[in-house]
Amino acid sequence: ALGEGPKFEKVVRDEAAVAELAVPDMHKLQYVFDAVTSIRKALNGRVPLIGFSGSPWTLACYMVEGAGSDDYRHVKTLMYSRPDLMHRILEINADAVALYLNTQIEAGAQAVMVFDSWGGVLADGAFQQFSLAYTARVLAQLKTEHNGQRIPSLVFTKGGGLWLPEMAGLNCDVLGLDWTMNLGRARAQVGGQVGGPGKALQGNIDPNILFAPPAQIATEVHRVLDSFGTPHTDKTQTGPTHIFNLGHGISQYTPPEHVAALVEAVHQCLPGADWQRCMFHFHRNILAKVPRERVAEVAPMLKAIQAQESKEAAKEKAEKVIAKLVDMRLRAAAQTLKEGNDESLTYMAFPRNHWTRIRTNNALERMNREIRRRTRVVGNFPDGRSALMLV
Repeated sequence: ALGEGPKFEKVVRDEAAVAELAVPDMHKLQYVFDAVTSIRKALNGRVPLIGFSGSPWTLACYMVEGAGSDDYRHVKTLMYSRPDLMHRILEINADAVALYLNTQIEAGAQAVMVFDSWGGVLADGAFQQFSLAYTARVLAQLKTEHNGQRIPSLVFTKGGGLWLPEMAGLNCDVLGLDWTMNLGRARAQVGGQVGGPGKALQGNIDPNILFAPPAQIATEVHRVLDSFGTPHTDKTQTGPTHIFNLGHGISQYTPPEHVAALVEAVHQCLPGADWQRCMFHFHRNILAKVPRERVAEVAPMLKAIQAQESKEAAKEKAEKVIAKLVDMRLRAAAQTLKEGNDESLTYMAFPRNHWTRIRTNNALERMNREIRRRTRVVGNFPDGRSALMLV
């Protein structure tokens, strides 16, 4: 039924069923690889194409349970009572996953990811024996280059934060984290130092934040990015890096417009984000002062300000828009834009962390308190100033 996830017509719970298992003929999955090739062609280099598979343990859970499970009773019963059979299942799964991912690479996948979605249901000790070891077996067989291009590999274990130090030894480039793990602590454990070995980290916002209003989504995006800290950006040497992502799969009920809000919030937070992207949530406050029937006239004017190539050009354009709004008798909107266009409030660029050091007169202090209340740091300019977004 819709939303129930994978279901197996035939379960694997005894010696006879295990004896029938074998690494499948990949030609039977040619439709998958044809799709990979078609998608890679359609993307035309705009974004990389990532291939993926479930981990050996996660696949075994579905094979033994027959579907998703709340308690994993059948697969754990087999694991504890007949570990020999479980190891045989996992050996076959690991070799099948490796072949499946390599065939995706040959078809056009530019990176591959292993989803150990149910690794976190295992006890300490059992995880290392029945999940981690077989994920490592997959990685040992993966292509790391194809047609002269390096192929990165990623591993995600839901609930795997407990075992990050051990996962650091996996032969992969990236470790994915679920939303229960603090990125800063994970970085300290496995992120490495500049110039040294380490794993890039992927994640880890709670997928359910996407059911909250866009303002709360943006707040949580900032929290996640702040928890990682400043990422390493020098491409000439290694260092701690972060790939923003959800901390697990996305719900089928997620409003698509909230996904768009998430993506936009991340883009606005990126160091080096264009100042145009950082400045103009302020236009919402201006439009709030405009009668509904006149919004269509005013909105293009505000977009024209954003389209300018420099802050100075935008300020000049804003002065003209202010005059036009006055002529249109939209004086409240003009005043709001004028206040935001003042030299001290120009969309904003202040020396980083210097807000509280400004001590001149009461009027300027009040202004700075308002700036702190209404803005959020969303990036840093090369000269050290902080780009602020009005919220």
